[in-house]
Amino acid sequence: MKATGQRHTLSAADGVDLALYTYGPKEAERVAIVLHGIESHAGWFTASCEALARAGLRVVCLDRRGSGTSGGKRGHAASPTVLLDDLGRVVSWIHAERPGRPLQAVAHSWGAVYALAYLGRSPAAFERLSLVSPGLFPLVDLRPSRKVAVALGAVIAPGLTLPIPIGGPEAFTANPARREAIGSDEARLQHATNRFFACVWRLRRMALAAVHRTEAPLTVFLAGHDAIIDTDATRRFFYRLGEGVLVETFETAHHTLEFEPDPAAFLEVLVRWCGAPPGREALL
Repeated sequence: MKATGQRHTLSAADGVDLALYTYGPKEAERVAIVLHGIESHAGWFTASCEALARAGLRVVCLDRRGSGTSGGKRGHAASPTVLLDDLGRVVSWIHAERPGRPLQAVAHSWGAVYALAYLGRSPAAFERLSLVSPGLFPLVDLRPSRKVAVALGAVIAPGLTLPIPIGGPEAFTANPARREAIGSDEARLQHATNRFFACVWRLRRMALAAVHRTEAPLTVFLAGHDAIIDTDATRRFFYRLGEGVLVETFETAHHTLEFEPDPAAFLEVLVRWCGAPPGREALL
């Protein structure tokens, strides 16, 4: 699976090349940054990027460092600060391309954790967020004993890799064609380092704290048959946040919503939320 947008590279603070893919008109009034999950990369979300671009948005899809076509050691990040600084550079690049446009985030799976943790540092970064199968309450994780080993390893062997415990392509979708594509995807990230896992856990704590403080409207898209995140726990959590949060559940779908045999219903709702005028009231 390859991204179809125009590829750009941006240097991170430590010189790592970050790959960005852009879609849609540069002069668009609204801009969306798309963030992928742990195993995925920008190429998985071509359908939603293209749908948003057809609706008139400028779309920027980032390959996280160590993932997809970005540079850096595969499946590694030295610290949460490094990952947040990377995202900050991309946000600055977007604003430099055309200043003054409202920026929103479309964040898939663990990418939602990334986006929310960034809001904890920069509360006004996004005028709204669309969180797709957000990875705040995962069903898959390392065993407790392995977590202890990884926490120690993050200090004494930070670059040591181990398998990401999500499972095979069937965890993402029931669509046979997409399962085959995931299984043959050489860019899919299946191993990560001790230090990266430690970053994942710290950023999740940051995201859970930030979501209670953000004033940005949230739209949450859930799958009824998600094998990766706890849909019920996620739904309850966002319902408790109250006004300003919209939750849309696709009851027959699986984790990666745009991998459904017919993703038109999801894409239609996503485009509608992302294309609405700025402001909380426009989404309610």
